[in-house]
Amino acid sequence: MCYHAAMGLRAAAEASRVKARGQAVRIESIALFLSVVEKGSISCAARSSYISQQGASSVIKSLEHDLGVELFERTGTALQLTAAGERIAQEASSVVSSYRRMQTVAALGRTVDGGAGPVRVVTTPHAMNVLSPIFEAYREAVAVDEPFVFVEQGIFDIVRAYPDLDPEALYLVNVPTFMNAIIGRIGSAFDPLVVSELMLYCGPGSPFSERRQIARSELAGVRIACYNEALLIRLVRHLLKGVEGADISTSTSNLELLGRLIDDPRTVSFTDSLSLFLNGLPEGHACVSIEDGVRFVTGVLGPVRDPAAERFVSFFRRYLETVCADYGKRFPLAWPPAPEAVDAG
Repeated sequence: MCYHAAMGLRAAAEASRVKARGQAVRIESIALFLSVVEKGSISCAARSSYISQQGASSVIKSLEHDLGVELFERTGTALQLTAAGERIAQEASSVVSSYRRMQTVAALGRTVDGGAGPVRVVTTPHAMNVLSPIFEAYREAVAVDEPFVFVEQGIFDIVRAYPDLDPEALYLVNVPTFMNAIIGRIGSAFDPLVVSELMLYCGPGSPFSERRQIARSELAGVRIACYNEALLIRLVRHLLKGVEGADISTSTSNLELLGRLIDDPRTVSFTDSLSLFLNGLPEGHACVSIEDGVRFVTGVLGPVRDPAAERFVSFFRRYLETVCADYGKRFPLAWPPAPEAVDAG
């Protein structure tokens, strides 16, 4: 590792241990503070962090106590940064960014050593979208112009081809926990990495935007717009199964159109918990948990033989253990799924 990179890591490590009144402030508390600043609301920041509003308020108050300053002026439900809060927010942003970069570099471990060609990744459009921040983190961390060659295939095409898969490729797939036929077919050849849950996604002014959770039955008669991808459509239809009057109103591959539809308070869509954790939310938008929600597991199908693929999978695991550690606590991975959670799909 070059000198300036080593010094950067040292600075990031020191920055991550912020001292206040003789005590270390947890980086997660600083990140939550920045989330409140960004969203202008403790309740919105709490939802995106998967904690209660009461818990988030407690974290902010503890941070103010530890730092010895008032970060926000509170007028009713409105929050306004104090002058000290504004200065601290600027510094906190640098601290969190440095710490996240340090985590990404640490996730590489020894995987950066040695030369190899790009990883040939065969994946579904749905998995490509969910995992794009992790692909980008790896791309930024390794000293390679382009570490990936992507080939998109549908999950059903991949499963039908199994076990006759390309031995030099890395197959990353999302497997719904209710798809009994697929789970039975791939068996122990599937190496699960992380679980995600389908979530309601709504724009500004939506009647659901302030809710922490909704029941499936509340989607009856609601206008639903969905990205037109086979697995996502299957997930949504399974979620809506048995809910009379609930169906997808519009499915489109036009992201601009989908965005305009979601901006209408009467229209909702869907995203997933991992995408929410990795990407956050545009201002004014909200994600809401769904009672008895639908889940899918992302993992590797088949053996990993290519050295470049092995390096990326190792990075992926460590990235989940470090950068996504809080997410893993909220959504612990269990595989295979419990029998009562499985049906024909």
